[in-house]
Amino acid sequence: MKKYLLPIVLLSISVFLFSCLPENDATEPGTNGSTEETTDAKTEAEELGFRPIACHSIGGKPHCIYNANDDGEGDPLFTTLGKFMYKGSGEAKELFSMENEYTQFSGKLDPVDIKGTKYLYFDAESSSTGNAVSWNTIHFCLINPRDGAFTKLDYEGEPEYLKTGDVRHVKGDFASLEGAQTELVDFLKGKAKTHPHFYNPSEADLDPLSAQNYAEKWNTDNPDIPQHFGTEKPGNKRSLKLHPYKEDLFAIQVGSESSKVSNDAYEAISYFRGDVILKNKATNEFYALWVDSCNHGCDKSLSWDNEHTLVITYEEMEGKSATINLKDFSYTVSGGE
Repeated sequence: MKKYLLPIVLLSISVFLFSCLPENDATEPGTNGSTEETTDAKTEAEELGFRPIACHSIGGKPHCIYNANDDGEGDPLFTTLGKFMYKGSGEAKELFSMENEYTQFSGKLDPVDIKGTKYLYFDAESSSTGNAVSWNTIHFCLINPRDGAFTKLDYEGEPEYLKTGDVRHVKGDFASLEGAQTELVDFLKGKAKTHPHFYNPSEADLDPLSAQNYAEKWNTDNPDIPQHFGTEKPGNKRSLKLHPYKEDLFAIQVGSESSKVSNDAYEAISYFRGDVILKNKATNEFYALWVDSCNHGCDKSLSWDNEHTLVITYEEMEGKSATINLKDFSYTVSGGE
């Protein structure tokens, strides 16, 4: 019996050490996995009719996310009308679909541990396919690989852009998520705060007098002014309350110039589907003269009535315009009857 004891002990130790090896992680099929795992993932994708976006191997079995609407061409991480599926050890399961949006997938499926339970985490960002709405949603997601249970926390809001046209951040709020485990929601909110497009306001962001907050300041100071001259009746006369800025408001605009006028006293620029900014050359002060941004129908052209009177005309409103006295910032609407 003794001659069999040592091999049995060695075999037991080997089995124990092998069981302690960490699971193989692969954020994409075959990135860190074996050739066999890569083949399995591709085979499953072919059987389901679409390519895997990202995979993570658990116990030698690939757990993958797929885009069901993938046509096999282009970047699988970017999709229009995306329908996202999860395939683990069981049947393929639909996670969520975006019927009228562009969706950019992060490309990673990361293993995480939440209070002793293993999950797979990923995120994706969606934006509207139309021009009428400027709205982004960032999806923060968890999958329980044991049963495929799916938890998704959405952060929704209006994007603000850099001069390059890329998203600077999304100013928004979390959508309600009823019935989800508190620890999962807390984890996803923590991940959200590290996302590059999540809005983490600085002191300047929260300062109502900061130049970057001029639009909010304008709306606060002029609550009764319609956001669109097109809604004003001809003959209406109102006064604007405007705050002077020493910081160059021209420099922080992200849109292109659509109309620009200048004389000895002032310079004014209307930005494409955006605001009208004024510079007083004598005082070197800048004003957000008219705050009106949109995705369609608010292009404005500028002209002088006289040295101190600017005319703003809505190009798609049958000549409707506002004539603004730059000495006291009163204006009168005309045209478009």
